[in-house]
Amino acid sequence: MCPTRCTTMSGERAEVLARPPGCPEELARLLVLEQLISHTGAEIHWLEDCGPPAAPAPHGRRGC
Repeated sequence: MCPTRCTTMSGERAEVLARPPGCPEELARLLVLEQLISHTGAEIHWLEDCGPPAAPAPHGRRGC
């Protein structure tokens, strides 16, 4: 994802969260969605840092 898209998404989320919710259930829903978005972003960054998974060992052979 490009930096411009991330900035736009962050701005939109901030704008939505800054508005007063219509009811407590709406606030709860928005907070849960924000948490899911944050966790997903953290998982993506973690996967990017770990790199591609190692290829499995050929059949019948094991690593170290």
